[in-house]
Amino acid sequence: MVSTNESSLELLLPNSQTIPLAIWATVVTILGLLGNAVVIFSSIRYNAIEMDKVSLLLVQNLAVADLLYILSNILPSVVTYIAGRYVLGKIYCFISAQTSFIYGQVNILTVLAITAYRLHLLRHPLSTVSRCTGKIGLVVIWVIASSTTITCFAYKSDSVFSQKSAKCLSTIYINKDASLHIRVQTGIIIIVPLISIVIINILLFIISFKSSKKYKTSTERNSARALLTVCALSSVFIVSWIPYLIYLMWKGVNPDLPVAVEQTALSCIMVNSFCNPVLYTMTNRRFGNYVWSMIRSLTPGIGSDSITATDSSRKTTNSEI
Repeated sequence: MVSTNESSLELLLPNSQTIPLAIWATVVTILGLLGNAVVIFSSIRYNAIEMDKVSLLLVQNLAVADLLYILSNILPSVVTYIAGRYVLGKIYCFISAQTSFIYGQVNILTVLAITAYRLHLLRHPLSTVSRCTGKIGLVVIWVIASSTTITCFAYKSDSVFSQKSAKCLSTIYINKDASLHIRVQTGIIIIVPLISIVIINILLFIISFKSSKKYKTSTERNSARALLTVCALSSVFIVSWIPYLIYLMWKGVNPDLPVAVEQTALSCIMVNSFCNPVLYTMTNRRFGNYVWSMIRSLTPGIGSDSITATDSSRKTTNSEI
């Protein structure tokens, strides 16, 4: 567990670094919590994201994973930066350290599922996948993503507070017996899916570019927007995760990396936690209309009638793209 020595709970960062990091983590926390909560609520209550039922289920799962990651990893860092020391206690530190693997791996596997499913629909447009099958797929994703945490428990991993990164980390990385096991497991669950996402995303871009001039009907245009959403989502995911993978490989060779390298890698992961709602707003017309209607309704003098367009979209069923 986290050390009871008070000096080991103090941050070892100068104010010139702590203040910007605190501001950045606070902004990510607020935007991430609000954005992903809006994605889940609006897609369930108002049918605000124009996607087929299985893709929508995966998008909602992505938002849930992002919310849990923010609450268990980014929010504690915000509190620690502001307090100048770790104040959340042993239990929170242990849970945060041991479950941090799960949410990132759920993200990776979910994005892989979204891109692979979209490619499948493009190649077999008449095929359908039931919502029940989609839910079974989500269960499989969470089980696979939990395997690293199960490994930590199997090796009786504890947690330790990092005074330089303001995070609670699992001691699994300093366990010599577990190091090879955890690296192989990480490679299978993170690196292989990420490479697959890159390849599939390239194929989606090529197909989208070649087919863009053929879209004439509203159904085809809806399909194009859904494909654009998936491509944008996976592209941002790739860009935000590559620095973290470089950091992990570098750390395996040199454990004593500069603090700046670790902070940069973790900041890139933070970006991915709040970017998805922004992408949906930019690429999905129905969700964008809902977000702007909600913003206008909260603006003094506008009134609540601006939600009318969103309410009407609630009556429309999701397009089976």
